[in-house]
Amino acid sequence: MNRSVLVSVALVSLAGCGIENGVNIPLPDYPLSHPPELLDPTWTDTILQVTTPKVDILWMVDNSCSMYDNQALLTQNVPSFMQYFVGSGLDYHVGVTSSDIISHSYAGSDGTLVSIGGARYIDPDAENPIGMFIAMAELGTTGRYPERGLGATYLALTEKLDTTNAGFYRDDASLHTVIISDEADHTLSSTITQPEYVHWYEGLKPDLDERTFSAIVDPRNGQAYQNTAKQVGGIQWDINGQDWAQVLDQLGLQAAGLSREYFLSHLPVPGTLTVSVQDPTGILFKFEEAVIDPDTGTYVDSDGDGTPDGDWTYDTNRNSVTFLSYVPTAQAEVLLNYKLLAAQHGVADN
Repeated sequence: MNRSVLVSVALVSLAGCGIENGVNIPLPDYPLSHPPELLDPTWTDTILQVTTPKVDILWMVDNSCSMYDNQALLTQNVPSFMQYFVGSGLDYHVGVTSSDIISHSYAGSDGTLVSIGGARYIDPDAENPIGMFIAMAELGTTGRYPERGLGATYLALTEKLDTTNAGFYRDDASLHTVIISDEADHTLSSTITQPEYVHWYEGLKPDLDERTFSAIVDPRNGQAYQNTAKQVGGIQWDINGQDWAQVLDQLGLQAAGLSREYFLSHLPVPGTLTVSVQDPTGILFKFEEAVIDPDTGTYVDSDGDGTPDGDWTYDTNRNSVTFLSYVPTAQAEVLLNYKLLAAQHGVADN
């Protein structure tokens, strides 16, 4: 073969290999060895406050000898609570039992719901729901000591569920229990312990938005009630406080199916979380975080008025924000703003 022909063929072959393997294509630039640090991106969870159509509200009112003034304050402010139910369109049940599970004879003893005119609970068909609630809550002060509020509410929803209290509790309704007591809980362990109570109560409604447990108690001795409220989720309030209208208003909002706990979609950088609420009219409200005293394990109350200095707490285990007493109104938007942890940067983009 002619040498010039061989050289030409070889050159064409080499050129072909070069094109196929990208020899003649410019290579991309290498990344920088020290890229700039990523800024912590800010994230906002916007959560709409909604209501539930069916609610069952169980009140345990201490009827021991020291409760006369507190019962009076409760009944005087019942309208603040009932305003969220009367004519609301909600399908509600409201029942009252006492702290006495010893005497077996007084109204509301042993977890039995107080009966007014033959009705064990108030519902939308009641002719005078506010008057019925007042009559039910005026239990008097002849109940036996020691008070056993946890036991009373437990019996109301177990032993008495299908007998004297039949019809009150509904599987498809949210459940809200409210304790009113100025004394400690002395429920016997043979009835139920406080940890057992929390486990049992949470099992009634696995969905967090469908159950609350609130405690209007004396913080000096009502730890069992307060711990239950903290673990289950609910309002805690000092029974010695003066603004009963405010706390009953908040209890009404909560029991009407309005949530107080809101879950973050990502993990926040500690200390960057802010909480605000935009109500249906467009007004924006900002709230401060409450601080727990490391020595006492309770919320800081610098002015001693029985309420924490802040408005909400963040639970690292649940990755959620909980308002302590404020309850956003229906159709309000809860805004949780925070910086994302570095490990969450890619997650937020998805």
